[in-house]
Amino acid sequence: MIRMRRVCAALAVFGGVLLLGSSPTLAQSKTFTLDPDFDTGNLNNVVHNPADQLVLGPTVVSGSHTVWATNYLYGYVVRMNTLTGKQTARYDSVLVTVGGNPSGARPAREYCDFATVGNCPGRVAVDANGDAWIVNRAFGHQGTLTKIAGDLSRCVDRNNDNVIQTSVDTNNDGVIDVTSPTEFLGQNDECVLTTFAVGVNNTYPRSVAVDKNGKIWAATYTDGKMYRYNPNPPYALEATLTIGGNPYSSATGGDYVLVSNSSASGTKRININTLAVQSVACPGTYGVVADPGGVIAWLGGYFTGQGVYKANFTTNTCTLINTGDTVTAVTLDLAGNVWAAGYNTNTVHKISPAGVVLGTFPAGGGNPHGLAVDFQGNIWTVLHSPPSMSKINSNTGATLAAFSIAGPGIPNADPYLYGDYIGTQIDRQAPYIYAGSWDGTFDGQVSGLAWSTVTWNTEAQGAVPAQTTLTVKVRAADTLPALAAATYSPATNAGVLSGITGRYVQVRAELTGPGWLTPVLSDITVTGPCGTPGSGCCLADSDCTASDQCHVAACDLSTYTCTNTPVQDGNSCNDGDACTQ
Repeated sequence: MIRMRRVCAALAVFGGVLLLGSSPTLAQSKTFTLDPDFDTGNLNNVVHNPADQLVLGPTVVSGSHTVWATNYLYGYVVRMNTLTGKQTARYDSVLVTVGGNPSGARPAREYCDFATVGNCPGRVAVDANGDAWIVNRAFGHQGTLTKIAGDLSRCVDRNNDNVIQTSVDTNNDGVIDVTSPTEFLGQNDECVLTTFAVGVNNTYPRSVAVDKNGKIWAATYTDGKMYRYNPNPPYALEATLTIGGNPYSSATGGDYVLVSNSSASGTKRININTLAVQSVACPGTYGVVADPGGVIAWLGGYFTGQGVYKANFTTNTCTLINTGDTVTAVTLDLAGNVWAAGYNTNTVHKISPAGVVLGTFPAGGGNPHGLAVDFQGNIWTVLHSPPSMSKINSNTGATLAAFSIAGPGIPNADPYLYGDYIGTQIDRQAPYIYAGSWDGTFDGQVSGLAWSTVTWNTEAQGAVPAQTTLTVKVRAADTLPALAAATYSPATNAGVLSGITGRYVQVRAELTGPGWLTPVLSDITVTGPCGTPGSGCCLADSDCTASDQCHVAACDLSTYTCTNTPVQDGNSCNDGDACTQ
């Protein structure tokens, strides 16, 4: 007689083989959705913000501690640490030749007399990479624009010796010595990336700004023209337009570049996509900062001596906030309050977004004419007397310290700059890096496992806004070394995978965006042979359960289904075995 194991009564009999359902198996699928799940994988330029999802990470500049200053008389650019105030590098404000060709600049370190000689560096704008863009006015000659790398990784090994030759404070005394060949390299500095001409001769560029697309905008003062450049080699000129008047400073917000004008021709706003120019009838103004959306321009009323002007490009109005002094520079702190430099009163004013003066504080020295906020929230003021940079607590208004930009061999270190010379304002508009990725690996515990689907963003937080992408790829192999060498295959959301087999499976999500938007990965699930875990699939004999002793249950890995085989013992009918029929 035959001894058999019974199976569940609800299951059918096919050809004498009883099919058995399996209990849910842990190896059937894996969902990554919480921070601890994602953290088991590799995060590359992506972060949890907010929790339990992944977005593109912050810009490079947001993690920097760098403030840039120009010594316009002697043609230097100084890099300082915002935490310590120490000088970390000093550069020429121009490269006289680039790739063996003249750049159009005056000789480096030629004294600026505001008429016939000198490069006379002025405004500085920092981009999302932390690189600095400096306009050289070169009165009476060809004005130029110079790019300096903010990090060694973006410098260029021009002499091909596999070492970046650049300025560094070798003795760590916090001052760069221009007489030291190890601390100052001048024209041989490989972090000074390029210099190129802006406009025509003797139109001296005064303003420079970086828009949310990373494009560089520079305006020439005497002929009222604005130029847009590609920020990467070959640094091509992309657009030229006439905005009129005498452009003095510029800032960016949203889809716009906003320009102060020292003439009475009005404050300008340029659409960075259409190049359309809008004007609000403000009087002659000096420094400018924009709200992150580009609706409001806050302007220094230096030429009228009455305070700060608020140009609203929605209502087409210009409103005066009277501080009672000649305001040069303006900036926004991290809370969105406006700070204004009272040049003739040696003060700085803190103003609410509604235009209410919240406080007036000492500027840390005399004649403040530049303002910026660092990523710790401190206000940095450019001072004429004595020549220095001061750091002010934006909550209390207290001066924390003042730092000289002088050094050995530099008799006068007067700083002169406006704009986003730390990079905080551009980071408000474009706070995300352009590309990032995440990959996670799961052990299916069975060799040759056929993976069936990958599904993602099933939760409400998941999003892929226009101008962003979220691409998912998958690969599998039976060993981890083989997995690392395998080629990824693209996956469609909830689509059927083909040919993805192996014990180990790895899913990869690639995120891209324009800088001001990010896709959101809320969850991602990779599933094995079963569409729904526990619906009759198995991966091992242990996944199959018999309900009595008369059958042997096993997993058929060719179909990932449970089978039950009768147990035969060959005993006689009267052997007393309960399974004997």
